Amino acid sequence: MISLGDTFWAQNPNSCNPPHLYFVISDPSHHGGRVLLVNMTEPRDGADNSCPLPPGIHACVKKASVIQYAEAIFPEALKVEQAVYKGIFIAAPRAEIALVRRILAGAMVSRHLRPQYRAVVEAELEQLGPGAS
Repeated sequence: MISLGDTFWAQNPNSCNPPHLYFVISDPSHHGGRVLLVNMTEPRDGADNSCPLPPGIHACVKKASVIQYAEAIFPEALKVEQAVYKGIFIAAPRAEIALVRRILAGAMVSRHLRPQYRAVVEAELEQLGPGAS
Protein backbone atom coordinates (compact mmCIF):
# COMPACT_ATOMS: atom_id res chain seq x y z
CA MET A 1 0.00 0.00 0.00
CA ILE A 2 1.25 3.48 -0.88
CA SER A 3 1.98 5.54 2.22
CA LEU A 4 3.62 8.69 3.51
CA GLY A 5 7.31 8.74 2.60
CA ASP A 6 7.14 6.37 -0.36
CA THR A 7 9.10 7.45 -3.43
CA PHE A 8 9.20 6.32 -7.03
CA TRP A 9 10.52 7.30 -10.42
CA ALA A 10 7.88 8.38 -12.91
CA GLN A 11 7.70 9.98 -16.32
CA ASN A 12 5.44 12.99 -16.74
CA PRO A 13 3.06 11.93 -19.54
CA ASN A 14 3.02 15.51 -20.86
CA SER A 15 6.79 15.75 -21.19
CA CYS A 16 9.65 14.08 -23.00
CA ASN A 17 11.98 14.82 -20.06
CA PRO A 18 13.58 11.92 -18.21
CA PRO A 19 11.72 10.42 -15.23
CA HIS A 20 11.69 12.38 -11.98
CA LEU A 21 11.71 11.15 -8.40
CA TYR A 22 8.28 11.63 -6.79
CA PHE A 23 7.66 11.82 -3.04
CA VAL A 24 4.41 10.82 -1.33
CA ILE A 25 3.88 13.63 1.18
CA SER A 26 0.43 12.74 2.50
CA ASP A 27 -1.18 9.75 4.13
CA PRO A 28 -4.03 8.39 1.98
CA SER A 29 -6.04 7.50 5.09
CA HIS A 30 -6.29 11.21 5.90
CA HIS A 31 -7.50 12.31 2.45
CA GLY A 32 -10.13 9.93 1.12
CA GLY A 33 -7.62 7.53 -0.40
CA ARG A 34 -5.68 10.21 -2.27
CA VAL A 35 -1.99 11.11 -1.94
CA LEU A 36 -0.19 14.36 -2.60
CA LEU A 37 2.84 13.80 -4.82
CA VAL A 38 5.64 16.24 -5.54
CA ASN A 39 8.67 15.67 -7.69
CA MET A 40 12.34 16.53 -7.51
CA THR A 41 14.07 18.37 -10.32
CA GLU A 42 17.29 20.24 -11.10
CA PRO A 43 17.47 23.82 -9.88
CA ARG A 44 17.18 26.25 -12.78
CA ASP A 45 16.71 29.98 -13.18
CA GLY A 46 13.24 30.81 -11.89
CA ALA A 47 12.89 27.45 -10.11
CA ASP A 48 11.04 27.19 -6.83
CA ASN A 49 13.76 27.17 -4.16
CA SER A 50 11.37 26.60 -1.25
CA CYS A 51 12.86 23.17 -0.60
CA PRO A 52 16.44 22.62 -1.74
CA LEU A 53 17.65 19.03 -1.50
CA PRO A 54 21.37 18.55 -1.00
CA PRO A 55 23.06 15.45 -2.40
CA GLY A 56 22.69 12.48 -0.06
CA ILE A 57 19.55 13.64 1.78
CA HIS A 58 17.89 10.61 0.16
CA ALA A 59 19.47 7.64 -1.58
CA CYS A 60 18.30 8.91 -4.98
CA VAL A 61 19.43 12.53 -4.56
CA LYS A 62 22.84 12.45 -6.22
CA LYS A 63 23.16 16.19 -7.00
CA ALA A 64 21.67 19.45 -5.75
CA SER A 65 17.94 19.41 -6.49
CA VAL A 66 14.70 21.20 -5.59
CA ILE A 67 11.08 20.17 -5.11
CA GLN A 68 8.87 21.30 -7.98
CA TYR A 69 5.67 22.22 -6.13
CA ALA A 70 4.00 23.64 -9.24
CA GLU A 71 3.76 20.10 -10.62
CA ALA A 72 2.16 18.58 -7.50
CA ILE A 73 -0.63 16.09 -8.18
CA PHE A 74 -3.29 14.48 -5.95
CA PRO A 75 -4.19 11.07 -7.44
CA GLU A 76 -5.94 8.11 -5.88
CA ALA A 77 -3.40 6.01 -3.97
CA LEU A 78 -4.79 2.86 -5.60
CA LYS A 79 -3.90 4.18 -9.07
CA VAL A 80 -0.38 4.96 -7.90
CA GLU A 81 -0.07 1.44 -6.46
CA GLN A 82 -1.27 -0.06 -9.74
CA ALA A 83 1.29 1.98 -11.69
CA VAL A 84 4.06 0.72 -9.40
CA TYR A 85 2.79 -2.87 -9.68
CA LYS A 86 2.70 -2.63 -13.50
CA GLY A 87 6.20 -1.13 -13.64
CA ILE A 88 4.99 2.20 -15.01
CA PHE A 89 6.38 3.82 -11.85
CA ILE A 90 9.60 2.40 -10.41
CA ALA A 91 9.70 2.11 -6.62
CA ALA A 92 12.64 3.79 -4.88
CA PRO A 93 13.77 3.82 -1.24
CA ARG A 94 11.38 5.41 1.28
CA ALA A 95 12.07 8.94 2.45
CA GLU A 96 12.70 9.41 6.14
CA ILE A 97 10.03 11.36 8.02
CA ALA A 98 12.53 14.19 8.59
CA LEU A 99 12.78 14.62 4.81
CA VAL A 100 8.99 14.44 4.40
CA ARG A 101 8.65 17.17 7.05
CA ARG A 102 11.22 19.28 5.17
CA ILE A 103 9.25 18.89 1.93
CA LEU A 104 5.97 19.73 3.71
CA ALA A 105 7.57 22.82 5.31
CA GLY A 106 8.78 23.93 1.88
CA ALA A 107 5.26 23.49 0.52
CA MET A 108 3.94 25.88 3.17
CA VAL A 109 6.19 28.70 1.93
CA SER A 110 6.11 27.89 -1.77
CA ARG A 111 4.27 30.36 -4.01
CA HIS A 112 4.00 27.61 -6.62
CA LEU A 113 1.89 25.05 -4.74
CA ARG A 114 -1.74 25.12 -5.87
CA PRO A 115 -3.99 26.63 -3.18
CA GLN A 116 -6.23 23.54 -3.04
CA TYR A 117 -3.25 21.46 -1.87
CA ARG A 118 -2.29 23.75 1.02
CA ALA A 119 -4.97 22.22 3.30
CA VAL A 120 -3.55 18.74 2.60
CA VAL A 121 -0.08 19.94 3.60
CA GLU A 122 -1.39 21.63 6.75
CA ALA A 123 -3.26 18.46 7.76
CA GLU A 124 -0.14 16.33 7.32
CA LEU A 125 1.99 18.70 9.39
CA GLU A 126 -0.66 18.63 12.11
CA GLN A 127 -0.76 14.81 12.06
CA LEU A 128 3.04 14.59 12.30
CA GLY A 129 3.08 17.00 15.24
CA PRO A 130 5.98 19.21 16.29
CA GLY A 131 9.37 17.64 15.82
CA ALA A 132 8.00 14.20 14.93
CA SER A 133 10.53 11.98 13.23
